[in-house]
Parts: sequence; structure tokens; C-alpha cells
Amino acid sequence: MAGEASQDLELWEEFKQGESKALDKIYLEQFSSMYSYGLKIHNDHDFIIDSIQELFAELWAKRENLGEASSIKFYLLKSIKRKIIKKLNSLSPTSSLNNINELYNFEVEYSIEHEIILTDTSVEQSQGLIKALNTLSDRQREIIYLRFYLGLKFDQISEIMSIKNQSARNLLFDGVSKLKAILASAIIIFCIF
Repeated sequence: MAGEASQDLELWEEFKQGESKALDKIYLEQFSSMYSYGLKIHNDHDFIIDSIQELFAELWAKRENLGEASSIKFYLLKSIKRKIIKKLNSLSPTSSLNNINELYNFEVEYSIEHEIILTDTSVEQSQGLIKALNTLSDRQREIIYLRFYLGLKFDQISEIMSIKNQSARNLLFDGVSKLKAILASAIIIFCIF
């Protein structure tokens, strides 16, 4: 982890100094995560791609005035979420950032589901996992995605989701507990029949 932070600091510094190769590397390394996360917030592919490109153009234009980024992924995920919500707000002036839960519907489509299907696990089990994930709230799905799929730390998650660190921990705990309960009851039912 320390090595990754050090590499991110160096790459970010090169980017801020105007090295286009650093911009290319950041874009290529982070596009997939940003795109996947963006689609979970708003499911319009073109809207998300445009938002990512606008964000990179803005960052490039303001690069000399940017602060440090010890985690480029975290910095960009937080930035793309903010950008998407700002653009959605401009399209729907009656909504506000204060009511973020109504602004988007965090969709569940984890690549792990596809891996489960491909690895001899039954389709019924993977469909059960998808159904279980869909019983969670948008915020619970989002935090599970950020923590387990993108591997972010709690302080990063709490900042992206605009909640306190302890609230992030509680939200994750509640979501995982609910998943365990649903999946455990499904296994019991499966064993009975």
C-alpha cells in the first residue's frame, strides 16, 4: 500500500507538471473504475463518458493548482461522483445535493456475478446473490461496491459518500449482515427442498 501511495504521488506530480504521458497513464489506469462507478450512479453510457472526459479536461487545465493526491483512484472517484451529481442537478433544478439518495439509483451489476456464473457455480446461486444485493438500499450497495470491489478505505468511502467514518462502517456492517441473513435463509430453504 505504501508503495502504491508513493507511485501515485509521483505520477500525480508528473501530471501536475504537465507531462502528457502521466495524463495518459492516469486516464488508462483509472477510466475503467470511473466508468463502472459512474454507471452505477447514472446508467447513461454517453453521459458518463462525457463526464469523465470533461473531468480530465478540467483537471488538465487546472493541473498546476491541484493539491496532492496520495490515491489517484480515490481522488478521481470522488471527483467523478461530484461531477455527475452536479450535471444531474443542472438537468433537474428541483433536486439538490442535499437529497442525494433521490438523485440516483445505485444499480447492482458486479463483475463477480459473471465470474460466479463462469466458475461452475449454479445459475440459481448467482441469481440468488443478485436478488440479495438488490434487497439492499442504494447506499448499502454503493458502500459494498466501494469497499469490496474497488478496495477503498473507510476514510475514502466516507468522504466520497459524504458521511462520517463510523456511519460508513455501520452502513457496511448493516448491508453485509442483511446479505448474510438473506443468503443463509436461502441456503436453509434450498437444503429443505
